[in-house]
Amino acid sequence: MSMGLPTRRTWPWPLIPLLVAALGGVAVAVTAWQVRTNEQQKAREAALMQLQTVKAQLDQAALQSFGPTLTLAALIQDDGQMTADRFARVARELPWEALQLRSLAAAPDDVVRFVSPSAGNEAVRNLEYRRIPAQYAQVQRARHLGAPLIAAPVPLVQ
Repeated sequence: MSMGLPTRRTWPWPLIPLLVAALGGVAVAVTAWQVRTNEQQKAREAALMQLQTVKAQLDQAALQSFGPTLTLAALIQDDGQMTADRFARVARELPWEALQLRSLAAAPDDVVRFVSPSAGNEAVRNLEYRRIPAQYAQVQRARHLGAPLIAAPVPLVQ
């Protein structure tokens, strides 16, 4: 048995390029993931901004359409009973050019008593919403919510 000097371990130098390449690959993958994540976040933020803009436009259109009608509803509630003359006077004062409505009706007890403009809407007067299931369902829903309701189009009586 010969006792030799301990063998010295040498660093596996040929593996260094492989190690550098692996670390470089990991760095590229992480960078690509970060870029993709940032792009997705920017796309979400842009979509959210567009949705907020559309929502603001819809809110404004709804306010323009329903604001005056809410005022009319408050007048009817305050008076307790609306007369045809008073309804006509109030309807004449509405800013029709700003409204998204063609006509306006008031239906105490779910029966249309007042309509403006009256020309072209004669068939609507005395219309009972209870007899028109699609519209009556919307009337009941708005009543339940205690607020105006924008709903899908329904066939109108005119």
